[in-house]
Amino acid sequence: MNAAVGLTLLAVTAQTLGNLALSLAARRGWRWMVPAIGLLAIHFFSWCQALKLAPLATVVPLTASSHLLNALFAKYFLKERISGRRWLGTGLIVSGILVIVL
Repeated sequence: MNAAVGLTLLAVTAQTLGNLALSLAARRGWRWMVPAIGLLAIHFFSWCQALKLAPLATVVPLTASSHLLNALFAKYFLKERISGRRWLGTGLIVSGILVIVL
């Protein structure tokens, strides 16, 4: 089960960084597309491996934590303005994750 959690965290991190690279590709040029594709491939394969080791009901809620990371990366790395409604929604998602996982 610990390996599944580690793989899921790898998947979430790779997905978040892949999304960041995709956004940078749209803003700054296509050279960011290669790392984006690589990171999203890592996300996909580590997520599939996590599903082999743990139940879907465990893996999917953990991957929902990517919403929090995406909001944080958008604010601090891309300098995007995040509305209060989005922070509220992100907080509800994180609360739901805690209810399911704990």
